[in-house]
Amino acid sequence: MFSFFIVLAAAHLAAAHFHLNYPYWRGDSFSTNPGITQYQFPCAGIGQDASTNNRTLWPLSGGSLAFAGSHPHAYTYVNLGLGSNVTVFNISLVPAFNQTGNGSFCWERIALDAAAHGIADGAHASIQVIQIGEAGMALYNVSALFACPALR
Repeated sequence: MFSFFIVLAAAHLAAAHFHLNYPYWRGDSFSTNPGITQYQFPCAGIGQDASTNNRTLWPLSGGSLAFAGSHPHAYTYVNLGLGSNVTVFNISLVPAFNQTGNGSFCWERIALDAAAHGIADGAHASIQVIQIGEAGMALYNVSALFACPALR
């Protein structure tokens, strides 16, 4: 009986996480490897080295974003950090919003003024999505980007 409650509790915790669908996440933050958890700021414990060969082309004018949320309610933030070894995500791409309901959330195009932020063709960057759940815990996920001219 005790093991049933352990499994039930573990299932609840697993359901409280979210998945970046596009741009694809830097690494699997559902991993069972020690140190990898969506609770770890700023990148869910996924090291920068995972970005070396896992960068998504993203237009300089802005691009798409899609994630699967699993919280019934969460404050969600979408930030951008510049460089190959991102430590600061100080460009807000989407105003913070109160996500109500779980499921898929997507933006066909998030506008980005690359020139205003000094982003040039070929620049490396990372998108950070943060969800703050109803209990106040923060979850992090990151996608690595490669800035490029507008995609057709």
